[in-house]
Amino acid sequence: MMVSDTRTLGQDDNISVMEGFDAARLFLRSVLKRHGKQDGEVEFILGGMMWADGAPNDPIMWDDWLAAIQSLRSGQAD
Repeated sequence: MMVSDTRTLGQDDNISVMEGFDAARLFLRSVLKRHGKQDGEVEFILGGMMWADGAPNDPIMWDDWLAAIQSLRSGQAD
């Protein structure tokens, strides 16, 4: 039996880079579902964010994700 951590995360909690990547994918998918919309461009992004053999389907998207984190950490984010 698998036990999940059901505590609520706070704004000061930390997650890993991989967890953030997955969370962004789940967030985008839930927004589309909630609004009952299909958007080809967002579906394309979601497809690239899926994992296969331990890596994202689109390695360039993963590199972009890491660059975005680096920009955020260095204070250069928009």
